[in-house]
Amino acid sequence: MRSAAALLWILVVVGATVGVGALSSPARGEEGARRAAEARALTDLGAGASREGKAAEAIEYHRKALAIYRELGLRAEEAASLTGIGDALAYLFVFEAAIPKYEEAARLYRDLGDEVALARVGVRLGRAQMLLGRRETAARHFEDALKVFTRVGDRERAEEARALLNRVR
Repeated sequence: MRSAAALLWILVVVGATVGVGALSSPARGEEGARRAAEARALTDLGAGASREGKAAEAIEYHRKALAIYRELGLRAEEAASLTGIGDALAYLFVFEAAIPKYEEAARLYRDLGDEVALARVGVRLGRAQMLLGRRETAARHFEDALKVFTRVGDRERAEEARALLNRVR
């Protein structure tokens, strides 16, 4: 994963900017921007490792990014990292460990008022619950997600939630 190391070097050492104005106030400033860039690079590396089927590596990258996002107070990014960790754990069929990560991400998205991201995590929670045989719990997650996706006009995700809901009913 030499290219991953190169990406991290470019973003951290060269000092890539990440739109400092878009960061929450705890993350403002040059150091905050550098740390946020580092976390985003780690997040990208985690996503790349996931795409390559390297779940353990993905978890490690997402955990490092998560620590930085928490330090900077970037709650949406924190939730995304938790979701990435949950996805890698689910890929490893460790659903009991994935569920708390998804639930923590869901709490953050709920607090942030991001109902679409909350619905996306809800589908993941529903899948994990479904695969553990918890059909009623899974159905609640799919129903909630279906309502949101239908209301915002996301037909593709609404259909996915509907199909999953039909599988557990």
